[in-house]
Amino acid sequence: MAPPNPLRVFAVAAFLCAVAMAWAQPPAPVAKLWSARDYGGGPINLGVVQHPVSGFIYVGNGRGVLEFDGVRWRLIPLPARGPARTVAIDAEGTVWVGSYNEMAILRPDEAGELKAVSVLDRVATPDRVVEFVSQALPTPEGMCMVEQTHMYLFRPDGTTSSWKSAKVPLRAWWMDGAVHVVLTGEGIFRLEGNGEMTPVTPTGGSIEGLDLTQLRVLAARPAGAGHTMLLTSRGTLMWSGGSRSLTLVESASLQPAEDEVTAALFLRNGGSVLATETGGLMRLDKDGRVVGRWPALAAFASGRVTGFLEDRERGLWVAKAIGLARLQLEDASTTEPASPAAFVRRLSVPRGPIVAGSSVLQQGGPVVLGPEYAALAFEFAAPSYRFDELGRSGLMFRSRLEGVDNGWSDWKPEARREYANLPLSALQLRVQARDLAGREGPEAVLAISLKQHWWLTPWAWMGYAGVAGATLTACYQLLTRAHRRRAAQLEAIVAARTEDLRRSNAELARLREIDRDEKVAARLAEEKARLEVLRYQLNPHFLYNTLNSLYSLVLTSPPAAADMVLRLADFCRIALERNDEEFTSVGTCFDRMSLYLEIEKVRWGAGLQVEIEAEAGARTERMPPFLVLPLLENAIKYGGATSPELLRVRLAARMIPGEAGAPARLEIEVANSGHWNEVGEDVVPGSTGIGLENLRQRLQRYYPDRHQLVIENSDGWVRVKLLLQTASASSDAMTLAAK
Repeated sequence: MAPPNPLRVFAVAAFLCAVAMAWAQPPAPVAKLWSARDYGGGPINLGVVQHPVSGFIYVGNGRGVLEFDGVRWRLIPLPARGPARTVAIDAEGTVWVGSYNEMAILRPDEAGELKAVSVLDRVATPDRVVEFVSQALPTPEGMCMVEQTHMYLFRPDGTTSSWKSAKVPLRAWWMDGAVHVVLTGEGIFRLEGNGEMTPVTPTGGSIEGLDLTQLRVLAARPAGAGHTMLLTSRGTLMWSGGSRSLTLVESASLQPAEDEVTAALFLRNGGSVLATETGGLMRLDKDGRVVGRWPALAAFASGRVTGFLEDRERGLWVAKAIGLARLQLEDASTTEPASPAAFVRRLSVPRGPIVAGSSVLQQGGPVVLGPEYAALAFEFAAPSYRFDELGRSGLMFRSRLEGVDNGWSDWKPEARREYANLPLSALQLRVQARDLAGREGPEAVLAISLKQHWWLTPWAWMGYAGVAGATLTACYQLLTRAHRRRAAQLEAIVAARTEDLRRSNAELARLREIDRDEKVAARLAEEKARLEVLRYQLNPHFLYNTLNSLYSLVLTSPPAAADMVLRLADFCRIALERNDEEFTSVGTCFDRMSLYLEIEKVRWGAGLQVEIEAEAGARTERMPPFLVLPLLENAIKYGGATSPELLRVRLAARMIPGEAGAPARLEIEVANSGHWNEVGEDVVPGSTGIGLENLRQRLQRYYPDRHQLVIENSDGWVRVKLLLQTASASSDAMTLAAK
């Protein structure tokens, strides 16, 4: 027997190896591709998300945000008309978009259609300079937006925090209860609540050969016991928060630079999926090991993968730099999908404006329209995204408008119905969807109420009845004209007598009012005269003392006399103004007393030393103007006569807290050096005592039983303390004094 040919043996072995490798690869999934012509936007797509409530697909596109409801695409432009570089949905279901010089959210307009609205006004002005947003990251604390020089956290309560960095942030992720980010050339940092970035340096693990300063974390998921699994641009890493260790999980074919991961996603079954620069996909198990690969699929023949999404039907959406694709992760024959749920997508006038969008229709309440909407167009949708091998969804719709249609319409792929000449009444639209496998979904019901024309409404019929009744009443009145005329004459007589009585009562009331006003006016005139007497007692007394001082200065020091004349003019202008002020603040009163003491210092020169002190709380209390002037005059008059050499005068005010529920009191202290003038001791000849008598009368008027005058004479000082209740405690007394 001839020996086998070595070349033939090698060829057979190579063929068997190729068959084995092909058998080991997972089958290529069913793929559906869309181009820019299909979805009506730009060719570049930069992220894809699914709304948790409506099930709509939102794609960040080069011309804005794409919205797909399973039937039709819609392009939502941004306020700045730029590309949607990133798109994400927060816990409240709000879609967030980042772009060049823009951060926005999708919000329903008046018709219920989503529109992009800028949120830059929620950022403080110094941090509002935005170049472009590279990532929108949903976190438990709110939406985190990553920008070239800043990172922003928009919280649900409306507040916004920002972090500024000199290095460009690469990618952010949520880990250990906070947002983490890799700064170019710096490493991993943790965003703290006080606005600082704390460096995070791994102290253990195996990350040899990995440059943490250029690492891009594409997805993160808690792995239990303080661990977090990270899908990065260089493979799968495991972070341990307790030991602060970072470990590279075993992963095949991730070392070459051209095979760097560009997008990653954790799947609901515990595994994950990665996209590489070479255009293929890798399936990883829950431990991060590669279990399958789909190299060079037709769906990735061109364009870099920029984002993933796993929808509700186990479909993998792939956003690419050129186009968009969806892959069915599992064979449709092995999984039983849910029946497609239809709903009314939009309500509009045929070939006219939109009446109500999905945001309004999904609220569940009836849509109330006027009679001008007797012609309407209904658009349906069903967020079901399964396709067969030929890229067909097979969605069919049927509808029934109760009150118009006799039965269900035929199953058709058209997701639109138009009606004309609708009855003006309450209607119900029922819609049902069916997928390619023939599964019928639940019915969607929309209640509509078309109002009648105003001339056919119940109110109009009531008006008609009223007019008829008025006509009958007029006829009846014509028949009873004589009776009505007599009744009118009697009513006129009664009205005249009633008017005479009213005028008499009004005259009596006016006379009583005049009598009362005259009495009040007399009391006011009497009180005002008493105030004027007190005022004129105050001003001439001060002028008398000041002019005596001025006379002596004219003879001894003319310059000082001239200065004193100017200060006296300022003081007289303040004291003699007729502004009828009953009260002024302690601070204002002390400022005026300071001017008075300035005048006295001109006369006394170096022989007079003045100290004025008022607590901040006491300066705002109210008191009658010039109340302490007599005390200051006596302090200078008698202190100068009894002080051996230097005359020292001190004016102070402070608040004394009340005890045991008593109100707080204002203490004003006027102190002078010297000794107290005993009764009968005439140390200053010619004293009239008008100032002190004026003070007693004013205290009795403004603070009856609410003041106390204390005189202390010790240590070469005479201290006169005036204790007054505060303005709040004396409000009743002030009110009585003003009457």
